[in-house]
Amino acid sequence: METFATNMYRAMPLEKRIVINDSYSKMIYEVFILSLILTWLPFKAFAYAAPYILVLYTFIVYNYYNLTLNLIKCILACTIFIGINFFLREDFIFSNGILAIITYGSFLFLFAMPNRKLSLTYEYKIYKILRIVVIFQSVFGIIQFLIAYVKFGSYSVDMGDFIQGTIVPLSFNLEGDRGIGNAYFVINILIMMLFIMTDPNKTKKTYGVVLIGSIAAVLAGVHHALVSLFLAFLISLVIIDLKKAIKYSFVIIPVVAITLTAFYLLNPNNVYLYSHYFNLYSTGESFKTIAMKMAFVDLYEDHFDISLIGTGPGQFSSRAGLIASGTYLGGLDENRTIPFFSIEKSSYFKNYAFEVYYSMKTDKSTVHGAASRTFFSLMSLCIELGIILFSIVIYFIIKGLIFIRRKYEVFKSLNSIQERDIAIMLSCSILFFVFISFFENYLEMIQATLSCFILMKIFYNKITSVYKN
Repeated sequence: METFATNMYRAMPLEKRIVINDSYSKMIYEVFILSLILTWLPFKAFAYAAPYILVLYTFIVYNYYNLTLNLIKCILACTIFIGINFFLREDFIFSNGILAIITYGSFLFLFAMPNRKLSLTYEYKIYKILRIVVIFQSVFGIIQFLIAYVKFGSYSVDMGDFIQGTIVPLSFNLEGDRGIGNAYFVINILIMMLFIMTDPNKTKKTYGVVLIGSIAAVLAGVHHALVSLFLAFLISLVIIDLKKAIKYSFVIIPVVAITLTAFYLLNPNNVYLYSHYFNLYSTGESFKTIAMKMAFVDLYEDHFDISLIGTGPGQFSSRAGLIASGTYLGGLDENRTIPFFSIEKSSYFKNYAFEVYYSMKTDKSTVHGAASRTFFSLMSLCIELGIILFSIVIYFIIKGLIFIRRKYEVFKSLNSIQERDIAIMLSCSILFFVFISFFENYLEMIQATLSCFILMKIFYNKITSVYKN
């Protein structure tokens, strides 16, 4: 359905439309750069505030109020939903729900972004900034890896943890738990490389950037992200173009086989670690499987209504719920949360999640990568939203993939190579975020999602926007 603004835009003279669109394109380009700066800085507070800083930037610098109004609408809708939960449930913690609005800020900004595509000038600049960021961060990460290798004198199972780019510049000085900055690093690099490959003006330098980025991503050791990308790309091809999937499989499968062999030769302990994880999963002894049983079996048996309508945002295993519990940011004994928010555990978290979470945090018997973490985004969303709302979310994801596939067919008939490639990479990106959501609460980690979502929206608008350059 066309809006009044759309009709007014089309009624304008072509020269004026170009000027307006260039101004808009410049603004979105700067917003993307600012998002990269805020999320790659070694300060999580800036990342959490980033969606709101970006909106403020567009309002103050460009006097652009649409993004602000859209974000306010999203926040109001979420607040109303949280308010309904608050009045329906006696033990609902309102501040936890508000905290969820902050942790899911990337989604709010994504939904607030207008459906307008960039001018070709700024589209070219986006490709350029992607190449610069990938090469800079990848080289920075590889240097971190080499310093750590020299410092410790050997390649160990967790050596990839030191590759965190500017998110943690001095990562090689970290001792003990090094966090998951390497996961943020890899997720961003992988998504940026996907869209770099849609550049219609690719050169040998472009492939060189992707090669260096790939080396950094592999060395970072976030193997579940690499596997997720491989599956997402293969399934995207099957969904969108089966013939192309069969053709590419002759290249993809050998590359994956070579990569797996390299993993084993570099450190056979990795293979042992994965077999150890598999044994824990198969016997039901992993912390993740125990957490799933407590959530989907014990909680649902005791509170059947929760299976349908959920516990409410921030009331269970989401990152918002963990932060609000006081045991996430500062450790189990510090009871620390973010400023202005109280430390409160919901009854559902205390009775059906905290015990296994505490056991995982205190267990020292093995390395606890994302594969063994207790909670993950898909579980958190399902438990907190309930099966009804969660099913609606899944429906819209499937609907989006079908829509992109139809767009691909149109571009294929028109022989529009760039748009075809963008459709494949968008489908791959969506599935990638679905797959990594089986491992950790990544969807609430703004350093891992915000810039990626903005980039995805920019290219989504490229193939769907009603506005013409």
